[in-house]
Amino acid sequence: VFYLASVLQIVVLCLMSPLASSRVGYGILICLTFFAEASCFSIHLALARKFVGKRYASEFFCLVFAAFAVSGLLGIGYEMWILPAVGYENSFVIFAVLNVIVI
Repeated sequence: VFYLASVLQIVVLCLMSPLASSRVGYGILICLTFFAEASCFSIHLALARKFVGKRYASEFFCLVFAAFAVSGLLGIGYEMWILPAVGYENSFVIFAVLNVIVI
């Protein structure tokens, strides 16, 4: 399920320009993005139990969500630095490549 949601995120990234050109397409883009993100969040606890066992699953789960908060703060600085250099659309491509590397 996690890989399927990641593939959906990559497809949404590839369709970003055509979908964002219309109001309905933009709504579809937002819904697909929220669906992909929500599906990733909902399976993290099951993945944590699989990787670290039941004893450390909650600590691992908390660490993952703390990392989301930290990455959100660091992402603001990163976007302020990279956005003027490569542009809006290319910054999404960079984030998509980093996402694929992490997977």
